[in-house]
Amino acid sequence: MKARRFFTILCICCSFFMLVGCGVKETASTLLQTDDFRSFKWGDPGYLVRKEETAQIIYEGDERLMYWDKYYGYDSNITYCFNENELNNGYVSIQSDEDKNVTFKKIENELTKEYGEPYDKTKNSMKFNYKDDSVIYLSKDGLQVAVLYSMN
Repeated sequence: MKARRFFTILCICCSFFMLVGCGVKETASTLLQTDDFRSFKWGDPGYLVRKEETAQIIYEGDERLMYWDKYYGYDSNITYCFNENELNNGYVSIQSDEDKNVTFKKIENELTKEYGEPYDKTKNSMKFNYKDDSVIYLSKDGLQVAVLYSMN
């Protein structure tokens, strides 16, 4: 029951973020990126991710692959989302016992070091330019900190 609820909330969040329009400004740091989410590119088929992802798989189905791995040192659920068997989103749900505000600030600092200042920032979320066709959303809404990598 909890898993079904988690997946429903995850799908709703992913859908919401996909519907949010945002412009992307190309910067020097984005030009250096070669992959869209972890070591894969948008449009890669699910079988390729399943074959080459080295983290421990915890769920497969419903156009999603979920893995357990580290993200900036935190234990995390890493979710690959597909549309018509093509990778189009990546979602990271960070699992931590520390206060989510502390976790959020640490992840914000790491993303800022790597991608520069966020172009949109509120108390509970921010958006970073990633590549010319991709955006990173960092959020602390809900029970935990989450990061969504998405095609623009």
